[in-house]
Amino acid sequence: MKNTFKLLGIIALSAIIGFSIIACEEEDDESLPSPKGKLTITDIPSEDDGLYIFVRGKADKTEIIGITEINGSSSNATYKLVKITNETASVPLYTVNASGYVAYNGNDMAGGLKIYIVDVANGLLKKSVFEDALLEFTDENQEIRKNAAVKAIMSLTGGFFENGNLTVEWKE
Repeated sequence: MKNTFKLLGIIALSAIIGFSIIACEEEDDESLPSPKGKLTITDIPSEDDGLYIFVRGKADKTEIIGITEINGSSSNATYKLVKITNETASVPLYTVNASGYVAYNGNDMAGGLKIYIVDVANGLLKKSVFEDALLEFTDENQEIRKNAAVKAIMSLTGGFFENGNLTVEWKE
């Protein structure tokens, strides 16, 4: 009888440990395909060299994001951004669909994109922190923007992508 209780106890303990391990498994990192199109930003103020560029928004009806790498699951992702060098940044562009990230190579109007200059360590930007910072500059949003390290924003009001590529001058 004692052996039966010990056996049942061991089985129960093993089940608890097994379920705990399964419940704590992390989701796989998402990966990006090779880029096809890029948004090149020129004439960025020289004092912003060494900072990073993040691009997000719509070109016509296509949702676009500009990053070089993504780590973690979609709900807890960290984006790797392009560093501004010599007053220029060339940002690979992607769209997101049900199966993941797709290299952007469209021929769309760029009227709904925003370009963010951010000051983040090693070009790594936590998605969860940045989601709250996708706001216009207002007094109420300054604390959120400080946490997300947003230094400046440029909204594209025109221009057309050709095979996913477009070059624009920085205008704040």
